[in-house]
Amino acid sequence: MLGCCAECIVLINQISTERENEKRIVYVSEISINISKLLTYVRVANELHQLGKENAYFFLSEKILDILNQTENWKKFLQKR
Repeated sequence: MLGCCAECIVLINQISTERENEKRIVYVSEISINISKLLTYVRVANELHQLGKENAYFFLSEKILDILNQTENWKKFLQKR
């Protein structure tokens, strides 16, 4: 799980330094893929009762879905430029 998060931080840094929109769109797509993987990991952890609190899954999945929506909006914004 930590690898997905770390890779997303690296990709966000690459987006901020990149000037070509096409490459930025690719980076945002990679972030979406990593966040989707993270959501899958959280689902598996929940099924294995590894999250501790009962509401942890709902809290985490809500935040992850918010990030996914943000990346999709970011991608749409970049495609319009």
